[in-house]
Amino acid sequence: MHISDLLTIQQIIPELKVSSKKQALNELACFAGAQLGIDQQMIMDLLLEREKLGSTGVGHRIAVPHAKLSNLDKIYVVLARLKNPIEYQSVDKLTVDLIVMILSPENAGGEYLMALASTARLLHNERVVAQIRGSETAEGIFATICEAESA
Repeated sequence: MHISDLLTIQQIIPELKVSSKKQALNELACFAGAQLGIDQQMIMDLLLEREKLGSTGVGHRIAVPHAKLSNLDKIYVVLARLKNPIEYQSVDKLTVDLIVMILSPENAGGEYLMALASTARLLHNERVVAQIRGSETAEGIFATICEAESA
């Protein structure tokens, strides 16, 4: 599984303007809710519930918030490059400027884990992450991801 299989250009926010973790999660929940036709507050509640278990700030200025939804039929990914870094209570204490949100159906156990693993593998590549951070358009970010995954 590749992130490019789960992501479209329309699911990339190249310059998200937020000033806090809660605001970022809320904006992502609103964005996903509008695209999926799902209640954004439910998405937000699930993301916040997951954050209570431990921060999804995985380090290297990256966060991967994720949640399982009962009324979702396939995995849905949003990638947001933040205009300005925000405090996120990350494991390495660094601010976050890149967020990949993964929403999945409740019953997508194996697929969900593969999506998380694919995200981690992609974001572990410092060159790819630098290109994503340097790209100003959704098209450029998507092209970077597709190129990295085809290599």
